[in-house]
Amino acid sequence: MFYILSRLFACTASPWLYILILLGFACFTAKRKVRIGCFSVALVLFLFFSNGYFYGLCLSAYVKPYITDFNAIGHYKYALLPGGFTGYDKARERTDYGFAADRQVDAIELYKLGKVEKLVVTGDGASCKDGNVEVYLDQLERVWGVNREDVIIEPEALNTFQNIDYSLKLVPDMRSENTIVVNSAIYMRRTLLSCRKLDFYPAYYATDVNLSRKWTWQSWIPDFHVMDEWMRLMHEWIGMIAYKLNF
Repeated sequence: MFYILSRLFACTASPWLYILILLGFACFTAKRKVRIGCFSVALVLFLFFSNGYFYGLCLSAYVKPYITDFNAIGHYKYALLPGGFTGYDKARERTDYGFAADRQVDAIELYKLGKVEKLVVTGDGASCKDGNVEVYLDQLERVWGVNREDVIIEPEALNTFQNIDYSLKLVPDMRSENTIVVNSAIYMRRTLLSCRKLDFYPAYYATDVNLSRKWTWQSWIPDFHVMDEWMRLMHEWIGMIAYKLNF
């Protein structure tokens, strides 16, 4: 039920949805003032959601509380990596990496530095039931130099809450204050909420974010790619609502 509810809420995460609704209503209404109002609001929404500067401000406010210093990370037995950073290309029999690949890169760096002993990968594309665990583990060992004996795979999770829940059931020892969660900064708030729901209080490190970006006059030029970034952020806001309703 929770998974279905979160999926339904996610459908409302696109700024384009609201812009198109307003434009559609403006096209079919007979009232001139309402039509002008709908077109005006749609224009304002477009200019706002295609603006990189406004997006940067909102993203920074949302993730800044979870940004920590990589060099200050201590020693942990487990690094827990919620899935979503790889996929499996069946045609080429290869692991593909997405925008969140920093989760794995940073976790491997912690592993190489001796700060974590084992990587727990949960619900990820390349190592889930529809992926290929052997190909994924082979690449980790051959390319990244990670001993496959130090990698624990949880292949069933479909969302953030299941990432934490299923991993704790698979590796109960993670509750012993010896775990650090490595996840994208934009998802960290929801990740830690799931942890608290399960009475689990790990350390954490947020990845995939750059808050030092300099904004110029070009940031004010409408950019359709920013709309995609907004969709991810809005998905998180809506996801938080769904989690709070259930928790």
